[in-house]
Order: sequence, then C-alpha cells, then structure tokens
Amino acid sequence: MTESTYPVIIEETFGDLLVPDAAFPTVAPRNTRDVCDIVRWARGSSWRLFPVGNGTNFSEDFTVPEEVLVVWSGKRNKIYAPDEIDLTLEVEAGAQLQEVVIITEQSGFRLEGVPSDYMGSVGGYFAHANGLRSRSSILGVTIVDGRGNEMKFGGKVKKDVSGFDVPAFFASSRGTIGWIDSFHLRIFPVNSSQVERPAYSGFTQNSSFRGLYQSIAKAFDPDNVFMKASF
Repeated sequence: MTESTYPVIIEETFGDLLVPDAAFPTVAPRNTRDVCDIVRWARGSSWRLFPVGNGTNFSEDFTVPEEVLVVWSGKRNKIYAPDEIDLTLEVEAGAQLQEVVIITEQSGFRLEGVPSDYMGSVGGYFAHANGLRSRSSILGVTIVDGRGNEMKFGGKVKKDVSGFDVPAFFASSRGTIGWIDSFHLRIFPVNSSQVERPAYSGFTQNSSFRGLYQSIAKAFDPDNVFMKASF
C-alpha cells in the first residue's frame, strides 16, 4: 500500500512510524516509548492492535479488520552482548531468532531448546504455541500492557523470578494480551552438557484452565486493546 491509502487519523498520528509498503495500516515502533504511545492512543481511540513480527505471513484472503492497526516489531531488533557472569542474553523481540542463535554461538554460548531453523523473530517464536516448549529459556520479559504501561517481570538470574511466572504466561499468547518488547534468555557455555527440561503442554489453552487464563489476561488488557480471535 502507499502512504496515501492510510486512514487520515493514522497518517496524522503516526506519520514517522508508518510502514509505507505494508498490506494493511502498519506502524513500526522504534523504542518502548513508541509502543506505549501507540497503545495509549489505541485505547483512547477505540482501535485495536495486532502485533506481528518478522516472518509473519498472511494468507491471500486474510484481511485485517477496520480500525485495527498492525504493530510490526521489525525495528525492535537489538541483540546485546551475552552476560558471561549471569549467563543471560538480552534481545529485543523483533530480532531474528536465527541471528540470535548465531551470535550466541560465536560468543561461545548456546540457547537450549531453541530451534536454529526458525525463520521469524524471537518474539514471534515465543509468542507462538511452539514457544511453550522453550519457555524454560525465558528468565525475564519487558512488556507493554493494554493500558500502555511498560512492565518488567523476571530478571537476569533465576532468583529474580518469584511468584507467578509472567514470562511463561506470555509464551504462546500470540500477542493477544500485551506487547512483548524484550527478553532475558538463559544461555549456556557451548560445550556444557545438555539438560533435559520438562516438556510443557499448552495447558493455558486447556478448557479446565480457560477461565483462569482469561481472568489473568483481562488484568493485562482490560479494554481488549490487543486483537483477539473473535474480532
């Protein structure tokens, strides 16, 4: 699409964040503050947000509903140097997972249980259902909730993670309860022994847990700013 096909309200509000060649009205936040501003605008304007990452493909007949703004994570793609003391790696959600794996291995470390052939972003991988299988790699997340608040959960070391495991809750959430902005991931020396981790199922989608999941999700996105499957 060309810039002139955007709704006027989107052009006037997000001119410098627009993605001109996108198939649907799309903005690309440059930093966490941009994300907070986008969410607050959507909440006040009764628009919905649809987060997507690199590698997102739409079927030919897919159409984003009216008054839904696509938020692309492609510019949130920094990969920081591995922390050799705490054995963690900080990455922004839009970074390509393959690139993260390569950089980690070049630094003498590895990510455990994370595929090296996934063609999308880190956020896309963990937000997809497959992310449940690797959620033990997530030590912390920075998210933006449905009110436009930046929130940090977990941390660089396991002792920072206490109480309800919010980072794991966001695994497989598919961008429906908040924006995942960055991760702290667990890393290991490249020659260390593999540790067998428990195989997590998609229990948060199981009918017996659905009410609990929806209640917690409502706390993060009380006004349904982030697009749900029913829209």
